[in-house]
Amino acid sequence: MPATHTTLNRNLLTVLLLSALASTAYAQVQHQPPWWNQPPPTGDGRTTTETWGFDTANSDATTHVSPNPQNPPSAADTEGDAGWVDEAGGRTGVMGVKGSGKRGSVTFWVWNGMAENSKKHLWVQYDSYVSGGSIGGPSATFGPDEQRAGPGGFSVPHPAQDLGGGWKRHWRQWEIEPQPAFEEITFTFGTLPAGGTAVIDNLHIGTHCEGNDHKGDCMAHDNAVPGPPEPVWTDTWPGHGGATVSLTGGFPPDWMPGLTSHDGVLGLPGGMPADGTVALWADDYGDPTGNRHVACQFDFYMADGGAVIWTPETSPGSVIENYRESIHDIGDGWQRAIVRWDVTPPGDWKQIRWDMFTDPLSGPVAIDSMIFSSGTMFANDWYEDFDLYDPGIGLHGQGGWSSWDSDPNADGATSEAQARTPMNSLEIAGDTDLVREFDGFDEGRWTFAAWQYIPSDFDSGSTGQFAGSYFMLLNRYDDGGPHTDADWSIQMQFDSNDGMLKVYYGNGLNTVNVPYDTDRWVKIQATIDLEDDWTQIYYDDDLVAEYSWTGGILGEGGGALDIAAVDLYAFGSSPIFYDDLRLWPGNLRGDLDCDGEVGFGDINPFVLRLTDPATYAVLYPDCHDENGDINLNGEVGFDDINPFVALLVN
Repeated sequence: MPATHTTLNRNLLTVLLLSALASTAYAQVQHQPPWWNQPPPTGDGRTTTETWGFDTANSDATTHVSPNPQNPPSAADTEGDAGWVDEAGGRTGVMGVKGSGKRGSVTFWVWNGMAENSKKHLWVQYDSYVSGGSIGGPSATFGPDEQRAGPGGFSVPHPAQDLGGGWKRHWRQWEIEPQPAFEEITFTFGTLPAGGTAVIDNLHIGTHCEGNDHKGDCMAHDNAVPGPPEPVWTDTWPGHGGATVSLTGGFPPDWMPGLTSHDGVLGLPGGMPADGTVALWADDYGDPTGNRHVACQFDFYMADGGAVIWTPETSPGSVIENYRESIHDIGDGWQRAIVRWDVTPPGDWKQIRWDMFTDPLSGPVAIDSMIFSSGTMFANDWYEDFDLYDPGIGLHGQGGWSSWDSDPNADGATSEAQARTPMNSLEIAGDTDLVREFDGFDEGRWTFAAWQYIPSDFDSGSTGQFAGSYFMLLNRYDDGGPHTDADWSIQMQFDSNDGMLKVYYGNGLNTVNVPYDTDRWVKIQATIDLEDDWTQIYYDDDLVAEYSWTGGILGEGGGALDIAAVDLYAFGSSPIFYDDLRLWPGNLRGDLDCDGEVGFGDINPFVLRLTDPATYAVLYPDCHDENGDINLNGEVGFDDINPFVALLVN
């Protein structure tokens, strides 16, 4: 094929691949957010819009979508000193009071048709300016009184936005059930005897009726009011394409402005019988082999008999395995849960569901600060992120970890001081010497990766040839010994005395010295070929040494063709942190640039492998062709594009 055609096809394939990525990402985030996080629907006969701009002394509302089906456009009624003000806070045409000792109120009427089987959502947005005075409200009353049954009047205020010049923008929302005949939105104003100003501007009122087929019974408004800030969501972990939240149930959990020390939470207010569900889920790409490692951290609050129950779920045909959880008290009535599970085989979706319950005597329940992540774990993968373990508690005897020769003085613990991915990392300091043994890694090609954080104030704690903190991989390990020099295949020493990473092999004659980095996470990686008895050691993606695996760090041979254990040894040093340790087969599907991870950097190599395999083989000589066989059909082809996109977004 001529080079020009190859380039054209390659560029076209790149565009198609990126388009598929964009479509997949868009499909993942398309969902119906809770009612408070979107403007009311338009064009369905249930929605009109009215805005008070107060540009003139005539304060009638302006209709934007359709007229109120029950009455002419809603009216404003003033009492006391409140009324139209020609100028305040640098704006012309506002509503409120201005002067010395002024008092008054203004009420905005919204008319409806009474509807027993419908539910009303009410939106209010307005700007305020206060200097030497105050504004009360907005408050809402619904009529007639006997119609305010159920959870009617449940109010959701949202944090104000600073507009500058003393002006602030506010949102407040209500859910009313059943729909009343009308709503009254009232503001009260007052100024100090010495004088002052308290005014509002740009008032928008919107409502939307749900659950009733008689559209004429609904009076609603549509406006471009921005939604309130979401609860304190935290970003999904690196490599994850995003998650979707849904709220359902008899009384869906809703945004609340705060609960003790947490601002912006999802929950139920308590004091009434209510039940609802929050679900956090992500689309996935089904895979016939391996499993998906899923992790979630969240904070939860339960008071006086209210309950929050969480459950992991996945699509039919897949099962939940290896469920683990730990719960920590974080103060002010809040607790933090860390849950992990595996989905085998990976299904079309996975989610975690929180069911919430309150009664007339219970307090509020809520969740906050959710982190949701998943990663592909193929057969025989091993992964450790240290997030399941309680910080500060010895790791010996947990998760397959043990101290060297089971010495209790060599134990170590996880820490919240640093973490590459939430929530914890492993702290290696002082006398810590922790070992994680492996079984069954005795043939084939493998890659081991660990992320390391060295603080700038790291101190080896001693001087001399062996001072420093150590990362090691062993080809043999027997708890309690005996141990021989041939057991160590990789030994990386980090010494603050000269700021160097030292990789020993060949009886120390071929020691490699590389400056180590501080105050950032750096990847340590080793490729281990047990078929050809060879290992390559990388620091921050740079190759620093390669030699015989069984030759060991002394180059004398006698080692085993086996990956027996990882050993993290402080040797009296100050803390170094490790996170996201992983051991996986050397052929990592989707890793077309062979950096040990699947990411957007693999797009161009993937396109090159599809369009020009010969050039790909020259540019990436150490990459196995199986890395591009994403769908496991035995060959690399265009059928691998969609599975490759799924790997990138998950």
